[in-house]
Amino acid sequence: MKAFLQRNLLRALLVLLVYLAVVIFSVTSNALYQNIEGVLYDGLIKRSLEDQTETRIVLVDIDEKSLSTEGAWPWPRAKLATLINRLTRDYQVGVLGIDIVFPEARSHDEQLIHALHHDNLVMSQVLDFNPDSSNQTGQFVAIPEKLEGKIKSSITGYIANHPSLVAAQPNVAHITPTIDLDGKVRRIYPIACGPMGCTPTLSLKMLDVMHGGAPVKREKIGRTLNTEWSANDHLTLHLDQDDQLLIPFALKTNAFTSIPAHEVLHLNAPRDLLKNAIVILGSTSMGLGDYVATPVSNLTPGLTLHAEIISAFLDNRFISPNPHPIGFWLSLGMVGILFLIWPSKSPRALFGWAVLISFIFIVTTLALFYFKKIIIPLAPIPLMTLLTLFLGLILESITTNRQLKLVASQFSRFIPESLVKRLLKGRDVSPSTKKRELTVLVADMRGFTTASEGRDSDAVAELAQKCLSALTDVVYRHGGTIEKYSGDGLMAVWGAPNFDPHHASHAVEAGMDMQKAILNLKDWFIAHDFKPMRVSIGVNTGEGSVGVFGSKAHLAWTAHGDAVNVASRIEQLTRQVGYDLLMGERTQALYGGLNVIDCGEHSVKGRSGQVRVFAIENKG
Repeated sequence: MKAFLQRNLLRALLVLLVYLAVVIFSVTSNALYQNIEGVLYDGLIKRSLEDQTETRIVLVDIDEKSLSTEGAWPWPRAKLATLINRLTRDYQVGVLGIDIVFPEARSHDEQLIHALHHDNLVMSQVLDFNPDSSNQTGQFVAIPEKLEGKIKSSITGYIANHPSLVAAQPNVAHITPTIDLDGKVRRIYPIACGPMGCTPTLSLKMLDVMHGGAPVKREKIGRTLNTEWSANDHLTLHLDQDDQLLIPFALKTNAFTSIPAHEVLHLNAPRDLLKNAIVILGSTSMGLGDYVATPVSNLTPGLTLHAEIISAFLDNRFISPNPHPIGFWLSLGMVGILFLIWPSKSPRALFGWAVLISFIFIVTTLALFYFKKIIIPLAPIPLMTLLTLFLGLILESITTNRQLKLVASQFSRFIPESLVKRLLKGRDVSPSTKKRELTVLVADMRGFTTASEGRDSDAVAELAQKCLSALTDVVYRHGGTIEKYSGDGLMAVWGAPNFDPHHASHAVEAGMDMQKAILNLKDWFIAHDFKPMRVSIGVNTGEGSVGVFGSKAHLAWTAHGDAVNVASRIEQLTRQVGYDLLMGERTQALYGGLNVIDCGEHSVKGRSGQVRVFAIENKG
C-alpha cells in the first residue's frame, strides 16, 4: 500500500482535492450548486409524473369565470360565508381547507364567523422567514406542542386572520412554501416555528382534522418528524438538512378535479364529487397571483401544492432526501478511489471509467427514486466524475509529455534532435533530403584490431564503448551530429541538420579534442591490459545531401555526397601521410587556423583526380 501511494501520490492528492472541493461546494449554500441540483431534480420529477386523476381531493377555484360572474375580488364576507356554508352544510365535504387569509375586519363578518363554526374546517396564515421582516398582521395561531429549538425554521413575520375569526375557528395552518434561489418551489416546512410558536402546514392540519381532531402528538427526532393522527395511525416524515419536506410531486397539474366557485355558490356542482371529499378552497385567477414555479410547471397553482402533499399522505409516498448521508459521501469517495486503482490511465480508459461511473449513478438514482422514493444529491457524483476525469486527462497529459520528453532525450541520441522535435509535433516523417554545404568528420581508432586480438568479446565491447563514448562526447560538445558508428569509429556532421556558419572550424576543433580525449584514456588502457591507441581523423567540407533515406519499412537520417566519400578517403590517408588529423582544401580555407601544414596532393581510392590535404598537428 505504501509503495502504491508513493507511485500515485500526485494522483491521490488530486483526487483528495477534488473530493474536498466537491464536498465543500455541495454542503455550502451557494446559488450555482443549488441551480445544478435543482435542474437535475426537476428533470427527475418531470419524468416520474403520473397521468391519472386524483378523485379524493377536489379544488374549489375562485377562477376568472367566477370573478366575472360574482364580481371582482375581494368578495363580500356574506358571499364568502355562503360559499363556505354550501361546502360544509349543503355538499357535506369531508374536510375543508381555506387557502385564503382574512387579516382585517369587515362588514358582515358575523356571517363569516358563523360559517367558520364547523369542526372539519381549517383556515390559513402566511409566514415570513426573512430576518429583516417585522410585519405581524392579525392573530397568529400556534399548536400546543413545544417544538421550538427542534425545528430549524425561524418565523419572523406573518399575515394571519383577524382575532374575531380565529375565535370562531382555531384550526389554522400555514400555506407558505420555500422559494429556492432559482425561484422555484420544491419544499415546505411541515411544521414551522418562531418566537410566537409553531404552526403546521395546511395539508398536515387538514389530515389531523379529518382524523377526528383528536389531540395530535408530534415529535421532531434528528431529521425526521414523527406524527400521529390517531392512536392507530403513525407516520414518519424524512426531512432535509433544513428540516423541510420535499413536496412529493407525483401527479400532473390536471390530475386534480377543479370546480369553479360560482357553481358551488349556485348549487350547480356535482354532489358526488364533493360529498366527504377533501376540499381546498382557493384561487387560480391570474389577477390574484396565486401561482408559483415548481418542477412540474413554471405556473403551478398554489392550491395544487397542498393537494400533492395530502395525496402523498394518503398513499404514504413521500420523497426521502438521502436518509444515509454518511454512506452517500463514502460512495462519493469511492469514485475517487476507483480513479486511483483503475488499471489503465489512458484517455480512452479514463473516459470509459467516467461513462461507467455515470451509468452506475444514473441507474442507482433512478432505482432509489422510482422504487424507494429516495432522492440522493444529484450533482456531487457527476461533478466528482467530471472533475476527476478532467484532472485525470490533465495528469495523463502531463505524464505523457514527461514520457515523451524522456523518450525524446533518449531518442535524440540515435537521430538528430530536430527530427525528434518534428516527430513530437506529429509531423509526417518520410524520405526527403536537402543539399547543404557541410563538414564531415570520419574518425577511426588506430590499433584497435591489434589491441582486440585474443581478447574475449566482452572486453572488446568494453574497449569500443570507452573509445566511442569519449569521441561522441566531443562531437556533441562542439555541436556536431553523429551520423553513424562503424565498428571502432564514427562519422559526424556539422552544418546539418542544424545550420552552423562555422561548421568547418567546429569540426576541426572537435578533431583536435578527440585526439586529446583518446590520449587521456592512456591510464585506462594500461589498467585494462590494452596497448595505448590513437585516433586517425579525416575532415572534409563540401556539398552533400542530408535527410531521411529509406522506405516506409525502415527510415534513417544520414548524409550522402562526394564530401562524405572524400572525408573517408582523407581519414585513410593519415596512415600514408603520417599525421593523425588531416583536412581537405575547402575545410582548411574555412578554418583558417595557424600552424596548418600543407601536405600536398594525393591520389585516393575511387577518384580520378588527386586530393590536397592539410595537417594540423605534429607528425606522429
